[in-house]
Amino acid sequence: MFCLGSMLTVFSACSSRQAISTGQAPKVYFDFLTNFSAAAIDPKPTRPAEEAGVRLFSFVRNHVRRQSFVTIANATARFAIPSIPAGAVLRGYLGMPFNLGDGALAELILEEKETRCLLLSRHMDPAHQRGDRDWIPWVVDLSPYVGKTATIIFSAKGTSGDLTGDWVGWAEPTISW
Repeated sequence: MFCLGSMLTVFSACSSRQAISTGQAPKVYFDFLTNFSAAAIDPKPTRPAEEAGVRLFSFVRNHVRRQSFVTIANATARFAIPSIPAGAVLRGYLGMPFNLGDGALAELILEEKETRCLLLSRHMDPAHQRGDRDWIPWVVDLSPYVGKTATIIFSAKGTSGDLTGDWVGWAEPTISW
């Protein structure tokens, strides 16, 4: 079964710091960068790790450097989450490190038992869309999954035969409350 999540909130770049900040630092339940080594990468790397389709990568957008992992066109990173806590949200920033090519589709999916929910789907094209040259903050409400075991899947998909620059950066992704 596949469901379309209506839980995504993408904040405009001008209000990103205000929208995500509540005056208190969120309590982090799961940090995807800290747990990066536990990710299941697909396709499975056949080359050294630094050449895998998903890798840790720090880059700058609009004068702001963020630590991230990137999913390169048609690659995914899957993270097992043992139990979604009450009040949890999944948050982070999207960015593409290069102003090249024809863009890519960033997707965030939650798998729980037989169900796959599309939580975020956004085409990014920094070569042609000025707004895609900044960090784009996003927040997803996980309240429908409280207490459930789930897998969070981060992916990038090429949108045509040209995969030049189709790297989607997932910066500072966490589950917090």
